[in-house]
Amino acid sequence: METNKNDLTTKTNSFNLDSRNKGINTDKFLERTAHDVGTRVGEFSSNFVDKTSGYVKSGREYLTENPIKGVAIAAVAGAMVGSLFTLSMRRRP
Repeated sequence: METNKNDLTTKTNSFNLDSRNKGINTDKFLERTAHDVGTRVGEFSSNFVDKTSGYVKSGREYLTENPIKGVAIAAVAGAMVGSLFTLSMRRRP
């Protein structure tokens, strides 16, 4: 009977140690994963800002060189968006 009690105590203690180690490993895993995700999001946002800055710069250069075409393009785009909006509102009962 005493042996069974000792075996049970040993198994319980080893289970507690395993559970604690798994908890520690899980915490480290979550911390590492969160850090990696943050790093990737930061890289993505930096690349996005670089690309959009280039598009804005080239657009401004084009408008500086061709102001009349720029106004014409903006007017056509506005008319198209307005037409699409009007069509979408007209179909509703």
